[in-house]
Order: sequence, then structure tokens, then C-alpha cells
Amino acid sequence: MKKKQTIRVALMTGMAILVLTISNTHAASNSKGNDAIAQSIKEKQEQIDQAEKERNGLKKNLSNVQQIKKGLESKKNDLNSYIAELDQQIALIDERVTDLNGQIAVKEAEISNTQEELAEAVSREI
Repeated sequence: MKKKQTIRVALMTGMAILVLTISNTHAASNSKGNDAIAQSIKEKQEQIDQAEKERNGLKKNLSNVQQIKKGLESKKNDLNSYIAELDQQIALIDERVTDLNGQIAVKEAEISNTQEELAEAVSREI
């Protein structure tokens, strides 16, 4: 009977050792798995943080570019207004040139007539 009892105690001890070993192995495996998950989470969070920094930088650049664009559009409008003003001045100058050319033509005709009259008057006096 003692022999059976000793075998039972040995079997129970062996089973207890086996259960503890499996439990410790499982716990160590879970700990390693948890460490890997924690490391993966940390890496993903760092990637998110980096992406957010880049996004914020891009938003700042976008804002700067939009301000530059607005300034350039304003300058473009100013230039277009100035060009329209110059076009009006050119049109006025063209009208004035046309008018002056007409006046020159009239004066040249008057001079020509006066020269002819003068030539006739001179030829009569002679």
C-alpha cells in the first residue's frame, strides 16, 4: 500500500511539475508575444506621429502657397487694369495721330494751293 501511495505521490508531483512547466512556458510565450505586440504598437504609433508631422508641414506649405497665389492673382489683376489703361491711352494717341495726319494733309494742300497762287501771281507781274 505504501508503494501505491508513493507512486501516487510521485505521479501527482510529476503532473504538478508538468503543469507548472507548461504554465511557465505558456506565460513566457505570452510575455514574448505581448512584448512583440507592444513593440508593434509602439512602431505604428511612431509612424502615425511621423505622418501627422508631415501632414502638418504640408498643411503649412499649402497655406503659404495659397497666400502666394492670392498675391500673384492680385498683381495679375493690377497688371490687367494697367494694360487696359494703356490700351485706352494708345487708342487716344492713335485718334490724335489720325487727326494730326488729316490736319497735315489739309495744310499740305493749302501750301500747295498757296504755292500755285504765288506762282501765278509772280508770272502775272512779270
